[in-house]
Amino acid sequence: MCGALASGVLVLSILYGRSEPPKVRFDCISHLSATLHGRFQEELGGKCCAMLRPFYHKMDRENSCRAIYRKGAELAVEVALSARKIFPDCKMPRSLREFVKKNQ
Repeated sequence: MCGALASGVLVLSILYGRSEPPKVRFDCISHLSATLHGRFQEELGGKCCAMLRPFYHKMDRENSCRAIYRKGAELAVEVALSARKIFPDCKMPRSLREFVKKNQ
């Protein structure tokens, strides 16, 4: 799995993850993670380095993953801010609510 995708899932887990065993099989973080995986696949054309690197190698003079990480971060933020639309039981953490309120 691409590090950009793994990082996005990690951030979503920090924000919306479980603090106790879930009462249902697929809870908020399960839905958010699945959404991020799907969007990543759709937008970037793959989820693993072997699929992504050959394409982006040709675009980046430094042969880095900068473009992939930038897009992965954008997607993770979009999913985090759309959590209630993705799965209504998701509760936006207070810290994120305050950040959104300040930056509207």
